[in-house]
Amino acid sequence: MASHARVGPRRRPKGAGAEVQDAPRRFTVRWAHLFSRRSLRTMVLWGLIALIVLTAGGTALIYRAITVTSQTSEGMARTSEIRTQAATMIRAIGDAQAGERGFLLTGNERFLDAYTDALTTVPRAAANLVALLADDPAQIERVRLLERLFLRWRYDVAQEEIAARRGAPVGYAAASRAAAGEAARLRATVAGYATSRGADTLRGSHDEAVALRDHLTAVLRMTPPALVSADASQAAALLDTLAAAEAGTPPAELVAASVAVERIARQHALAAEAAESTVVTFITGRKSQAAADTIRRAYDALAGAEDDRLASEVAQGRAATRLAEGVAVTIPLILVLVLLLGFYQATGATGALEGIIDASRGLAAGDLGRRVTVRRADEIGQLGLAFNDMAEQIATRDRRSALLRQMSEMLEASASVEDALSVVSRYMHEMLPCAFGAVYLVGASPDAVEMAASWGKDRRHPLPTGFATDDCWALRRNQAHPVDVRHGGVPCRHTAFPPPAATLCLPLTAQGETLGAVLLAADAAGPNGGAETEAPLSGEPIVALARAAGDRAALAIANLRLRESLRAQSIRDPLTGVFNRRYLEETLEREIRRAERAHHPLGLIMFDIDGFKRLNDTFGHETGDAYLRELGVLLRERFRRDDVVCRYGGDEFVVVLPEATLESTLERARLLGESVEALSVTHRGQPLGTSTLSVGVAGFPPHGTTGEALLRSADAALYRAKQNGRARAEVAAL
Repeated sequence: MASHARVGPRRRPKGAGAEVQDAPRRFTVRWAHLFSRRSLRTMVLWGLIALIVLTAGGTALIYRAITVTSQTSEGMARTSEIRTQAATMIRAIGDAQAGERGFLLTGNERFLDAYTDALTTVPRAAANLVALLADDPAQIERVRLLERLFLRWRYDVAQEEIAARRGAPVGYAAASRAAAGEAARLRATVAGYATSRGADTLRGSHDEAVALRDHLTAVLRMTPPALVSADASQAAALLDTLAAAEAGTPPAELVAASVAVERIARQHALAAEAAESTVVTFITGRKSQAAADTIRRAYDALAGAEDDRLASEVAQGRAATRLAEGVAVTIPLILVLVLLLGFYQATGATGALEGIIDASRGLAAGDLGRRVTVRRADEIGQLGLAFNDMAEQIATRDRRSALLRQMSEMLEASASVEDALSVVSRYMHEMLPCAFGAVYLVGASPDAVEMAASWGKDRRHPLPTGFATDDCWALRRNQAHPVDVRHGGVPCRHTAFPPPAATLCLPLTAQGETLGAVLLAADAAGPNGGAETEAPLSGEPIVALARAAGDRAALAIANLRLRESLRAQSIRDPLTGVFNRRYLEETLEREIRRAERAHHPLGLIMFDIDGFKRLNDTFGHETGDAYLRELGVLLRERFRRDDVVCRYGGDEFVVVLPEATLESTLERARLLGESVEALSVTHRGQPLGTSTLSVGVAGFPPHGTTGEALLRSADAALYRAKQNGRARAEVAAL
């Protein structure tokens, strides 16, 4: 319930002694009534006139004192400004030297902020000092000397030390030495493998190569760009080769690669040591301290001369100050009298302002229903009316802000785009009950959008189910496009005829991508059937609210789509489009447990392409990839949606067939072999010929009750199929 505060002068309660105070009270009421009928501007004008008269009289009284003290004050102010500028200059120089020294010691670029600032602060302060010292050539020469000393320190000391530290970041030499040590250990491990040919030694070399690759990557991040050489890329490529080496790789190649990596790492470590040695030389030297001492002596000479001048000017000002003291005592007494008169006049408006203050406090405390009763015609009354309007707008905006926050929270918790669209529909209708609208998303064609969700439909103005992006000004211009039949605006081509009283189109953009649009529309009638005085979508607050809601919706939809895309990428083989080995390992055990609970069989097919290595050697790996892509298309077409087709590695594939018996699994394996044999692939106009499959078949539960056991049985059957002449399917042995 709204609380009303009376805006006007408060009445004093009657009590003991009221009759004695009747005459003063009647006098006060008459004066209050007189001033309440006049505007505050008039009363302020009267007060200003009184202050002008007072100021004119005071000016005449202190004119003589000002004349005497003005010259002395100007001199003191000038001397003070010179001291300030000189202090600024020497402080900037000192900060620059300290920051440069800190950067040299720590390598932290933030220490150079003071140095960089000094490059502009010192010349600016020197120019200001020269302007202030125009009548003192000796001081100007001292300023010039100070500036020259700073520049000499900058070019002779600071730039060399900064360049040296940037060429040798902190920890860079230690990291480079550690990388060289790891490279030596890797070379020893590879040499051991070349001697023993042991699988454990090979795995150890793999692990050390991966660790060294990560270490070198970290070192290269610390390396200044100018020092990065092509050897770093060569070392990374050699480490990739060592990490991917298989048992069949010639040991001599691995040893040569490890030796080359060690050589590059040692060269890099030597270069880092040399750069660090240069930095240590600068740190231990005293060249910077000598420059700082010279600058300090030059500043002391400048400051000492100004101190002498300031002492002389202070002595001159003391005499003038004593002259002004008498006037300074009189003027405050007169000002007190004027303030008392102004206080007396202000009491008439205090009661009215207290009502507004009380209502404002209630509004600030969260009572958004507080209003004031306006009973004055002056500016205070207008303030009360403005307060009521403001309170109405705050209440409306608070409700909409709360709904917008709730909408953001619901969008963050949405698990799919459909959930997000449902949230947008509900909260857009609650935030703008006078409007109806829809969300349109870009479909298969980027040149058109389709309706994905809608709310508050109006039969008189049906919304389109979809439209071309060129039909919407908001999508063309990538900004909000409001249209009001009473205030003008160019309607979009997708607007219904007859058009609604107002429309608002908003583009949905997130992460640099246009996802679609939001279309809002409203008729001239309000939500309860009454006529509205303003078109509901034409105001800037409504446009800003809709834009904020649209931005949150666009970001949520973009994030949900990205999440779905990343999940698909994490479980799919990018070349063939079938599932990858990781997905197989996660899914096979789950399917076995499901089959075990339901007492259903499960079939597993493992196959590879006969002669695929010959195909790669003859036509190249690009041709082999083209063949695998076509094979992936065939596999996705041949198997059911419930079947799990995975690329196990290289040209080896695994198919999991839920609820398939061993006989049906073998039959489907044979049909798959026939389909692959009939597959004709052409790459760049050149036919690749036909291929056959060697297939191993296993089933749950006869050939294993775990995924590992089934894969092992199928792999043994596949090996037997190859031994028996290839181009055939073999069932795993029991």
